[in-house]
Amino acid sequence: MRTLRTKDFRFLVIGIILLALLLSKTTQHVNAESTTNALIEFSPGALSLESVPDFNFGTNAIEASTQTYDLESDIAPIQIHDLRGSHEGWHLKVSLSEFKDEQEETSLQGATLDIAAASVEALYDTVATAPTLSDESFQLIAGGADVKLFQAALSSGSGAWQMSFEKADISLSVITGTASSGSNTATLAWSLENTP
Repeated sequence: MRTLRTKDFRFLVIGIILLALLLSKTTQHVNAESTTNALIEFSPGALSLESVPDFNFGTNAIEASTQTYDLESDIAPIQIHDLRGSHEGWHLKVSLSEFKDEQEETSLQGATLDIAAASVEALYDTVATAPTLSDESFQLIAGGADVKLFQAALSSGSGAWQMSFEKADISLSVITGTASSGSNTATLAWSLENTP
């Protein structure tokens, strides 16, 4: 039997080392995972009341009893934009002033503007939680306190919203003996506040 000489032994060891290195390179896994950032910054926008409707109940005969009058035509919707980016919520209130006749005298004392319902619609692909009606129906008394119509709770109402009224859901009740001949006009004061 042939014995290994020192030179042969050296070649054998070198061969084993080379084989081990070769095997280690072929089985080594490379970590190819890494992370980066996508960054965008925004400056806050405004909370704004973009549009509100007028209410026109047309021309009517003065009657001997209390009457309820319907809108003469469709009305524009309310539009609200909340672009603050703070998601703090908001609410919309409205009040009805006393009616005045053409001589600027008070008329239609005790008149009420009744709103039976409204719908809320997101605009421009808004995906935030929608604001809600504060109640199922509302009554504004001429010269009375304001009424909260819509509210957006904390973390809702961001983006662009439209509140629409059906013509048949709005009416004006006038007590007999309070109407003046000619135009009788009141002011609706809309107030958008930055609290839920």
